[in-house]
Amino acid sequence: MMHSKCVRLIVITAMSIFLVNNISAQVTLNADDPTLKETLDWIREKLTANANFSPSKGSAIQTVFGFEAKQFDSCEISFVERMHITGLPDRPGSLISITLGDLDPDAITLNSGLKEGTPNTRWSPIWQILLKVAANKPPIKSQTITRENRGGSIYSVMSYPISINDEGIGKRLVTAFSHAARLCRQQTVKEPF
Repeated sequence: MMHSKCVRLIVITAMSIFLVNNISAQVTLNADDPTLKETLDWIREKLTANANFSPSKGSAIQTVFGFEAKQFDSCEISFVERMHITGLPDRPGSLISITLGDLDPDAITLNSGLKEGTPNTRWSPIWQILLKVAANKPPIKSQTITRENRGGSIYSVMSYPISINDEGIGKRLVTAFSHAARLCRQQTVKEPF
């Protein structure tokens, strides 16, 4: 009886070690992959160039999307998104705070911001990078900025779309965000010894 329990314990321990080693092997990155700093610098550059745009075409009413990086140097990033519509008061915008290691790297997608099948000749295409939080992880924080640039209401969301104007860059940004999420997840893995 005692011998049987010891054998089961050894088998379970061996299986656990095997599974842990295989899981960590799946997230191992190559030495020539971009570093977190290189990845975040590239993401900041591309979002600054492609998330500040006006999709309105030939209309008296112009809509302008705005992006401003606040913190983009670690696994905790933050940025401000604003939208201005001609003839309306400026909207204060939102401060978005994201823990990259909490994102699901396989669930980050690029979607068309325009509804399929709806003819819309007054707008250029809008693409949205959808960042999704992994199961059992804390949500993304979205804080409304007041007109006095102070913090307002805080919302928690499980996914957040970033609007951009270029599908090709959007696909590359999805890859970059997924890479950054994997790098940050790898940093949070605790070694037993």
